[in-house]
Amino acid sequence: MARVGRGRLVLSAVVAAVIGIALCAVLLTHTWNVARIEAWLNGTLMDALGLTGARAVGAAVIFPLNNYYVGFLITPGCSIVYPAIAPLVAVMAMVAARRIGLVRGLMVGTAAIALLVTVNQIRLAAVVASIQAWGFELLGSTVSTLGMIGVAMLFVLMLGRGSTRRYAARRARRVRPQV
Repeated sequence: MARVGRGRLVLSAVVAAVIGIALCAVLLTHTWNVARIEAWLNGTLMDALGLTGARAVGAAVIFPLNNYYVGFLITPGCSIVYPAIAPLVAVMAMVAARRIGLVRGLMVGTAAIALLVTVNQIRLAAVVASIQAWGFELLGSTVSTLGMIGVAMLFVLMLGRGSTRRYAARRARRVRPQV
């Protein structure tokens, strides 16, 4: 088995760092655009489910309640922008340290962000449903907390998958039988 040159490993670490920094910079500089996309996604989802006449207006989601339109604004703090930074930084740091490969890192990072978007959409749907049912928001924080815990657990499982087999194989190659 040929050994990978040190230059290629350094290049992989540099590529991972550049991708990570670029993705974080894009997220942080386009927070309102992400919020608008999430509002559109939530309005479309709620309307498609037939639960409400919800729709997005910019970064706000509006829906009918007692013959009036009410709604909420998705600020950058309520979107996935800030929670998405942590898995991106963790994945790219692990790629740069050569703990996981670049492709696996990109796949795990993408999966974590997709899970965060899903959890946030469920949270926003719970907010709309609780406002329509009771007139105030009640379930959003609970859904968000439980969802973030679930995403964190899945993220760790996705990162750790397969590493024990590689570790055991490396260790088996190093240990020589004693005669």
